[in-house]
Amino acid sequence: MAFLRGFIQRPQRVWVRRVNFQIHLWAGLILTLYLIVIGITGSILVFREELEALAGLNPWHGIHATGPYADPVTVLANVRAAFPDTRIISLSAPTQANPVYTVLLQTRSRSPGSGSIAIHPVTGQVLGRMPRRLPPNWGWLGVVRNLHETLLVGVTGRQINGILAGFLLLINLTGMVVWWPGIRIWTRALIVDFGRTWRRFNFDLHRAVGFWTFAIVSFWAISGVYFGWSRETRGFVERMSPVISAMPPVVRVEPQPVVDRRAAPPDLHAMLAAAASLDPGTSLRGVAFPSGRRAPLEIAMQR
Repeated sequence: MAFLRGFIQRPQRVWVRRVNFQIHLWAGLILTLYLIVIGITGSILVFREELEALAGLNPWHGIHATGPYADPVTVLANVRAAFPDTRIISLSAPTQANPVYTVLLQTRSRSPGSGSIAIHPVTGQVLGRMPRRLPPNWGWLGVVRNLHETLLVGVTGRQINGILAGFLLLINLTGMVVWWPGIRIWTRALIVDFGRTWRRFNFDLHRAVGFWTFAIVSFWAISGVYFGWSRETRGFVERMSPVISAMPPVVRVEPQPVVDRRAAPPDLHAMLAAAASLDPGTSLRGVAFPSGRRAPLEIAMQR
């Protein structure tokens, strides 16, 4: 009790605060360059969609739907007419990030796929092929992404990112211990006094910004640990709070005799309507077509 009372009233005299100060100081100095690199690259990637549009990677980024979306069946018919020698793998509905229909194609000969096709969201007309990679003069954007995610060294870099993110969380936690000024003057540590000397102003700014950004910086650190060690993190969480999900019902379909092979194929309009009726209020997210004779046709809906 004496230790807790001393920390609450006069934390500067408690050895725990002095230890935390040294950990906070040296961890911050060691990680300074790393945090600057991650911060700058992350800030650039926030505008990745706009930069990709400028680079020509997504030339239809600026399209805005001025009416109801085109009928997916019409979209598929237009794609089949434009690319008769390919097989349609999937169709994706427009989203905020990608405002056009996207259809993934594959050649009939099972050779490498033909890539993705963009279709206007309202007229249903084929716009062209989606670019596959950044132009040479914009290759730096891919480097920025790899630097942010893997430090340019692949899986090992992602794990290093996870370790350093753990140190960032340590900096945050020790910083909160160092931040506490005592019960009598704790409100002073929430603001910046602009009338002080530059050294005092710098100290107040560091302390106040550290307090007010504690939650979001901790979230960054925890998410960095997760991305670096996702399997281990999921295992750790599930040991404390197991994730239990219900098994979907088993659907059994009895084979039907083929009466006429020239009969019309199943009506995609009817299947889309049935999917929407199963969960009212949803819209189409995409369609994945069967990859083989025993594979199902999958319709994904979204809220």
